[in-house]
Amino acid sequence: MVGFVGTECNRGRPACRDLGPGTADSSEYYEPMKQLGIVLAFAVLVAPNPPAARAEPLTNQRAQAIVTRVMPEVARLRGLSFLRDVKASVVDPATARTHFQERISEFEQARDPEVEMRVWELLGWIEPGGDLEELVLDTLDDQAMAYYDPATRTCYVRSDLPAVALEIILMHELVHALEDQHFDLDRRLNDVVGDDDRMIAVAAVHEGSATLLMLAAAAE
Repeated sequence: MVGFVGTECNRGRPACRDLGPGTADSSEYYEPMKQLGIVLAFAVLVAPNPPAARAEPLTNQRAQAIVTRVMPEVARLRGLSFLRDVKASVVDPATARTHFQERISEFEQARDPEVEMRVWELLGWIEPGGDLEELVLDTLDDQAMAYYDPATRTCYVRSDLPAVALEIILMHELVHALEDQHFDLDRRLNDVVGDDDRMIAVAAVHEGSATLLMLAAAAE
């Protein structure tokens, strides 16, 4: 999913307060990030690979083959059966950013961004004159390497995803795809638009499910 727990603000971003994890103010930084970021997609944040670290280019065919191979294991660990196949697609960072912008636009229509920005500035969550949406997108550019989009029923993988993380990250995204088939994730989000507490709760349930399965798979 798109929670920002464990994600630090980017050092050097002019709109971002220079807060380290564990400091008294770091939770205040994460809160507005979660409120806006929760609607972007279902993504997992990892560090990008150095360009020379991948032995072979990541293609749609390779990503799809991994998805098809691990789907039975995801279904076993989650205790649910896939109702249909899941598509995998490899995208470049610019395409991923466009997807995230579209998700923001879809779920933020009921908000007044200027009012919210002023509130966040007054609370000290963002520097005056900063752009929270751009800050979120810049953070995702740096760290969001894979995501599931309920609108297209597709697991997207960035072309610079670390090769060593490819299978386990796709398993994480497949949990979102599986739960979308059974519970309609976008409907759940749309049902709580305008209620940040309920939206974060819905996100936490599905992100926790995917993270738990990912950890269980890694432990086996």
